[in-house]
Parts: sequence; structure tokens; C-alpha cells
Amino acid sequence: VGFIYSLAGIFISGMFPLVDNRVYLMMSKSASSGSVSKDLYGRQRLWGAVGQSLVGLVSGKILDLFGFAGMFACIVISTAVFVVTCCVALPSG
Repeated sequence: VGFIYSLAGIFISGMFPLVDNRVYLMMSKSASSGSVSKDLYGRQRLWGAVGQSLVGLVSGKILDLFGFAGMFACIVISTAVFVVTCCVALPSG
């Protein structure tokens, strides 16, 4: 089990720079001048870090209450919500 989590961590760790890049590109397309202010991008990064911290706290509580089975269910549900949100909310192109 630990090997599988380690292997997943290797592949997931490359996702964060790609998501940052995509957010920056989406923000620059929506900006009227074509460039994103450092303040706006900084606020986006701040709320991303706050969200990640909250997810860590909630995940820890779920792990304490339900064990690894609850954590697995949480991962499956959150992945499904993420995929549906990306399909609906992200602009094409």
C-alpha cells in the first residue's frame, strides 16, 4: 500500500506546476491588457494554499474517524467532483 501511495505521489507532484501555468494562462486571457497583475495572481495562489490546507485538515479528520477505507472513499469522491468541475467550468481551447 505504501508503494502505491509513493508511486501516486511521484505522478501527482508534477501536476502542481502544470495547474499553476494553466491558471496563469486563463487569467491572462481574461485580462483586458493580456497580462496578469502580480496582485491578482498572488491572491489566486493564496486562496489555493488556503484551500489545500483546509483539505489537509478535513482529510486528517476523516482518516481519524473512518480509517483508510474512509480515506479511499474520500479520494474517489473528490476525484469525481474534480473531473466534473473541470469538464463543466474550464473553457475549451
